[in-house]
Amino acid sequence: MSVGLDVVALARQLRDLNFDESTIVQICKQEREEHERKEKEERERKEKEERERKEKEERERKEKLNEVHHLVNSDFLQTYLSITGHTWVRKASPSEAAGYLPEKPPSETPRISDINSNDKIFGIVVLPPSSHYLALEIVQQAEALLSPDVVLPQEGIHTDLISAYSCLSHVHATLRHEPYFSTVITPALHEHFVTTVVSPEQEPVRKVVRFSHQASIGSGATHADWVGVDSQRHPVVMGECKMERKHFDNFGGQVGNEVVRLGILPTKYDMRQERQHLFYPLTNINVCKDIVTAYLVLHVTRPKEVEVVADMFGLRKANKTYFLAFLRLGSAKISTDANDQRAVWALLTACKDFVTNRLPGIIEARRGNKFQLPSDCEPFPCPDRGMKGWTCSAAYGPNVQVYERQSESWVIKHYDYWGRRSGALSTCLYQIAPTDVREPPFEVLKALGALEKTGKFYKAWVVDTLAEGVKLLRYPRVKTAPCGRNAHKQLASVVEQVQALHNFGIVHGDILLRNILFCNSWQLEDWMTKSPGWKMEDQTNDEDKTPSPSRAPSQNAEVVSTEVASAEMASPSEEAAATTEEATAEEPVAFLIDFDLSRHEGEPYVSGYNYTGNLKHYRHPDARPDEKIEKSHDGYALARVAERILVANGARENLIKALEDLRFDDAIKLCNECTGLQTVEMVFSASSGSPPRDRVSFVMELRHAFVRAFAVCRGGELFTNNRAGVS
Repeated sequence: MSVGLDVVALARQLRDLNFDESTIVQICKQEREEHERKEKEERERKEKEERERKEKEERERKEKLNEVHHLVNSDFLQTYLSITGHTWVRKASPSEAAGYLPEKPPSETPRISDINSNDKIFGIVVLPPSSHYLALEIVQQAEALLSPDVVLPQEGIHTDLISAYSCLSHVHATLRHEPYFSTVITPALHEHFVTTVVSPEQEPVRKVVRFSHQASIGSGATHADWVGVDSQRHPVVMGECKMERKHFDNFGGQVGNEVVRLGILPTKYDMRQERQHLFYPLTNINVCKDIVTAYLVLHVTRPKEVEVVADMFGLRKANKTYFLAFLRLGSAKISTDANDQRAVWALLTACKDFVTNRLPGIIEARRGNKFQLPSDCEPFPCPDRGMKGWTCSAAYGPNVQVYERQSESWVIKHYDYWGRRSGALSTCLYQIAPTDVREPPFEVLKALGALEKTGKFYKAWVVDTLAEGVKLLRYPRVKTAPCGRNAHKQLASVVEQVQALHNFGIVHGDILLRNILFCNSWQLEDWMTKSPGWKMEDQTNDEDKTPSPSRAPSQNAEVVSTEVASAEMASPSEEAAATTEEATAEEPVAFLIDFDLSRHEGEPYVSGYNYTGNLKHYRHPDARPDEKIEKSHDGYALARVAERILVANGARENLIKALEDLRFDDAIKLCNECTGLQTVEMVFSASSGSPPRDRVSFVMELRHAFVRAFAVCRGGELFTNNRAGVS
């Protein structure tokens, strides 16, 4: 009987009211059932409240353990990853990115954009191998193995992958899925990464990288298709398998998510605090149907380098704490074609050599230090091993960086098409059109280096060839200044440079204010005529015997010989006098830069040629993608530059006409009759080697419009209010 309901008393009351017995029984039954129903509801309500209270307490406990952003700290690991004989060490800072666990599982972040747009802590970027010398070493090794002089083994990873891939066409339809595909790929990779070497005692030693299939990297079913660990159980290789061909952009978010998780869950062997993240280079090997891709993964964690990488890819607003940088090593096709087989073998053999020979020393040297680079003092990007102590002070897109140390300041521009053009470990999935390939300006430098006034600057430009399709251009960074009253003199030097290019049949094709360095004074400094400090240190460093990319056999430094004949014949006394005059000269000058779109007249513009937005003002109406490039397009652009920096008068109109008609000799003379706009300012750092791309043009246009309107209001004459200090 239900507590709180007295059925006997209820029946007695009903009898006193003269209810018959059958009615009394029915009423008592109904009352009992109603009371029991209410009791059940109350009991369920209390149970629910108790359950919710416990769930809330559990959430609060987990939040307290995890602190913020899913940080995996020592308390969390001690509770959920308890290991006999081991005590987890508390992290120094609860905000350290090393213990961050992405909120979404890898399956929910397939694309790189899924990470960069949504994840609050880390981002993913893909860079060419020239961005770091470790990737360059792998690429150069692969290039050497591509040579027909190197004997291709009859059996190896190239034949094993063919066998594994062919299994898909022979098995039952129910097995044609990614788990089965990765099952047959993993043993092939495992066999490839087993290496036998001869020890100093002349005894064979096996260097083994053990591969695990469907390796667990978190709770539940979270896994990577394969993970390879070295003898100390450090994860050194990982990757994903896909049934269809996919570009890395479309599954790189998943790979990056797995890399982060892979470092957070250490093994119980050789446990150390730095093992809570992979702050050392990791090799990523993926197989998408019949395409093999490989990347070197680096963690970029220091605040300065994080800012540089964010600027390179326009991710500053995302406020990332660190980045995973995937440096492309190449791609190859699994097929019976001899060239494809050599490409697969060369790519994966170079990766194996790095993992088994180079990487162990890096891991050992980095014990106890969380940074991933072999030296704490190296910048990122770091194209040369000798750059310890240098700073990457600025980046303009992924291909242009500025490096500084003491008085030296160099601009490095990457022309890196490894993995993106035929002959450099690439497949059709990753190749770009030949017309979109941009080469270093060899002929341009020959033409400009012969100029008497500005040629010395272009003679200091050097191109290093590091591998097939991998070239680095470097030139000294110059101090720029606002373009003002000396604008007409500076423009005259630019006209001379364009004239020199046209005499060689070359069209610049991209003349804009942002591609002109305006200097109030410039002279050649001693450091500009020598190799950068990192190369000189590289040559004298006896401690590290590993050859750097700058000294690698495949590298070829090309310096364009452009000495003027009169300078070659000058006497010693004349040379000394010229040097003294040059050192004390302070003459306004300007330099054209950014020759990526330069072509011989009549050749087509690149298919991605931009002529919209702020650029439209400088583009000739016929300057369009895939159309023929013409000299008149440069004249048109120069005329638009003149309109922006010179006072509007009859002399300027004559100059504009001469520029558009390509009468450059007349234009140079007419420049001296013009006057620079005193209020025009170039808003960028005074030592900028390549001014910011959009703000410069905008500010100059805005100020130019203001000056013209101001002149109209004063009867067409510009004046200076000295008392107010406003011009």
